[in-house]
Amino acid sequence: MSRKINVLQVGLGFIGGRYKEILDDRIDKYSIKRLESAETPLVDTPSNELITLSQLPKKIHSLVVFAYSDKRKENFEILENVFSLATKLSVESIVYIGTTAIFEIKNGLTNELSSHLTYREFYADTKLKIRNVLKKKILLFDGSVIVLHPTIVFGPGGNWSRTVRDSVKCGTVLLPKGGSGLCNPIHVDDVCQAVDLAVMRPPGLKFSEYIISSGITVPWRKIYEWAQCLEIGGDVKIGRISNCDHAHLFNSRWIKNVVYHFLYSRLGAFLGRIIKRATYKKTISPKKGLVQEYQSSNVYEPTGVYRLLHMKKQIFSIELAKDELNFNPKFSSEDGIMESLRD
Repeated sequence: MSRKINVLQVGLGFIGGRYKEILDDRIDKYSIKRLESAETPLVDTPSNELITLSQLPKKIHSLVVFAYSDKRKENFEILENVFSLATKLSVESIVYIGTTAIFEIKNGLTNELSSHLTYREFYADTKLKIRNVLKKKILLFDGSVIVLHPTIVFGPGGNWSRTVRDSVKCGTVLLPKGGSGLCNPIHVDDVCQAVDLAVMRPPGLKFSEYIISSGITVPWRKIYEWAQCLEIGGDVKIGRISNCDHAHLFNSRWIKNVVYHFLYSRLGAFLGRIIKRATYKKTISPKKGLVQEYQSSNVYEPTGVYRLLHMKKQIFSIELAKDELNFNPKFSSEDGIMESLRD
C-alpha cells in the first residue's frame, strides 16, 4: 500500500467532526478546532495527542476548511490564517466547504455555472463572499483551491435533521405549497467522501468548485412525514402537517414578508449588520432548541429564504463532481437518506 498523505482540517462542527471520525487507509487527519484566534492553536493528531503547529509532519498535503463563524469578520480572519498556514506548510491544495445556498433558488436544474443568489441572506451572502475571496487569493497561492458545495446535509447531529425532527414535535407544521417543493438531500458521510476525493485528486485547475448531493430529490412534505413516522409509537406527542395557503415568498404574513424583502436588500442587509454589531453581547446565552414542549397551539413554518427553498422544485446537478472527482454517493436512495433522520 502506498504511503499515507497528511491532511490538516480546520473546524470540528457537524461535518468537520464527522470527517475526523471517519478513518481512511489513505489519509492521516490532523485537526484544529479554531483558527481565527490570535493564540497559537493546538493540533489534534490521528493518535489523539495534542501538538503544536511546529510539531506537524514536514509534509502536509492538504488543508480542509470546515470552519464557519456567525460573525462575518471572523470568517475572513480564518481565510487569511488558512492561506498563511498553507503557504508556510507548502500544501498542495486547500479544500473549502461551501454551500449550495449561494445559488439562486429557482425551479429546474442548477449547476456550477448557474447564477448566484441575489437576496442578501446573511449565511448565503457570507459564503458567497468567501468563495469570491478564495478566487482572488488563489492567484497568489502555489497550490490549488477546491470548493465543495453540499446541498441539504442530513445525518446525526446535523441542523437539518434536528430541525425537521423537532418541528413535527412542536405542534402544527405549515408547509408552503403543501410541501410539494423539492429537497435535494445528502448524507454527511457522502460529503466526507467528497472531501477525500478532492484531497486525493491529481493536480489540475487552480480553482474548481463542485455541487455535492445525493442525486435524488424528495418532496419536502415526504421528509417531514418520514420524521413524523419515526416519532409515532413512543410517548412523544406529534403535531400534524398542513398546507400553508399564503403564497408570499418569505413569510405567510404580508407585513413580515415585506420586512424580509427589505432585510435581504443591499441597504437592509447593511443596516442589519450595523444593528447586530451594535447590540452584540460578549456573553451570549445558549441558544434555545426549537421545541420545548408540545402544545396544540404551536405552529412551525419555514421562513425567509428557507421558505423559498421549500417552495421551489429545484434540482442540483452532480454531473461535474461525478466526472471530475469520481463522486458516487453511497446514500443514493430515499430510504437511505431518510434513515439518517433517526439521529
